[in-house]
Amino acid sequence: MENLNKLSKEQLIEKLISTKSRLLESEKVNKDNLFKTLITNTEEIVYVIDKNGTFLLSEGKGLSKLGVVPGEVVGSSVYEVYKDLPEMLKSMKRVLHGETITNEVNVGEIYFRNWYTPQLNDNGEVIGLLGLSVNITEQKIAENQFITEKAF
Repeated sequence: MENLNKLSKEQLIEKLISTKSRLLESEKVNKDNLFKTLITNTEEIVYVIDKNGTFLLSEGKGLSKLGVVPGEVVGSSVYEVYKDLPEMLKSMKRVLHGETITNEVNVGEIYFRNWYTPQLNDNGEVIGLLGLSVNITEQKIAENQFITEKAF
């Protein structure tokens, strides 16, 4: 190990900055790994769409219910991928104009509760959409059964 007493003030400062940089980078890598582990191992779907409607991120085990693998739609247009879901696209357009929206959507036989919020740059301008979708199919089935049973 290097004897710090023999270093000049400039060398010592350079060594401290270098050590701090390595520690910060290590911390960033750990946080990135934790986030990636979280979004790839959860049943929810996490996505990021830029202001032009292009998927930048699409992760989560919940994608398998849609027959999609994580990352598959990255680079694709949300307007093409969800062209058969006009209400969902309408909500996303509102978010790209600055609104935060929560809604429920039926995709085939699967129900999702969606949370959309604008992604803002440092100037507060909308640069995209951050989204989270949770499969609520079991809840919807139970609600429908309750309503049907209550009607009789």
